[in-house]
Amino acid sequence: MRKRGQAKAWNPNSAQTLTVDPFRLQGREFDALSRKRRGQTTWAGRGTTVAEFFCDGVFMKARVYLLVVGAMFLGGLSARAEVDPLARWREGVTVKAVSGTEGRHTTHSYYLTTPESPDGTRVLYFSSTAANGEFGDICVVDRATGKETIVARGGTCEDAHRVACQQWTLGGKAVAFHDVRDKRWGVYMVDLESGKEKTIALDRQVGFGQGAGHLVPVYGPHWKPGEHRGLEIADAATGEVRERMKIEVMEEAYKAWLEKEFKGKPVSVFFPIVSKDEKRVFFKVASSLGGEDFRSKNASLRQGIVAYDLEQNGLLFMRERWGHPAWFPDSRRIIEIGNISFDSSEKGKFFS
Repeated sequence: MRKRGQAKAWNPNSAQTLTVDPFRLQGREFDALSRKRRGQTTWAGRGTTVAEFFCDGVFMKARVYLLVVGAMFLGGLSARAEVDPLARWREGVTVKAVSGTEGRHTTHSYYLTTPESPDGTRVLYFSSTAANGEFGDICVVDRATGKETIVARGGTCEDAHRVACQQWTLGGKAVAFHDVRDKRWGVYMVDLESGKEKTIALDRQVGFGQGAGHLVPVYGPHWKPGEHRGLEIADAATGEVRERMKIEVMEEAYKAWLEKEFKGKPVSVFFPIVSKDEKRVFFKVASSLGGEDFRSKNASLRQGIVAYDLEQNGLLFMRERWGHPAWFPDSRRIIEIGNISFDSSEKGKFFS
């Protein structure tokens, strides 16, 4: 019987499951991993079961923290093996293309929002015939009929990573997105029934709100934020844009970290994400590096995660590193890659 803290590793030669204790791994004991660039490498640690790993053409330089994280991740999967969260997806599932039109990219905006409308009847995506996927149209397709409607034409993206950050809002009645027009960024919204477009905010970009809600977070461009450095939230129902947190509040609260990370340069709120209940938001912090090319990785320095309570009007916590976080449905907990989770109500306290 496996003890707590142990993980299971797979032996590709014998198809056996071997037990590894991640808390007993020592870096020097696994130097054999770095001796072979290809093929099978065997390692053994003091007091641990021998296990074999297959390195497929990748030069693996063993370090204890990599082994510990990997073993703990496997352990987490093994511990949940009896409860299969994908069970309902394994039978009776039909997978098909959302669009049958060829010769173009069709891109969902990001992992932080769903392309499905709140009622599940439509899908939202960015369509581009450009090779780099950075120019194109925002489209909505009806899942039942396959009919595609172009919501906004000829948009310019910051990159093909998040494309236009297109997203549902107002319960699926409208679509919000950002675009650069005449060299000026703006956040826009289209009412789907009338097809009319409305300007939400100029000299801003858009983060992600909730499709069933009405709040749309906006922020000054990270490479050139100008006067829009604080936390701003737009109300898609009224069009009102309010500054919910002045940048000075964060600068005072996290002065030491900001000085260390950004070397005293002015900072701004970047890429805010609203929780499901629309009561909280987290965001990254950015500082301009002086570049004008918004597609360049050298346009700005972006780091950290800061959470803010919109209901209580106060900072919740800060972490010094961004790990691609996302809100849990409870609007309280946050999860990052690597199975790292923390509680925004407990000053970012880790939990398992």
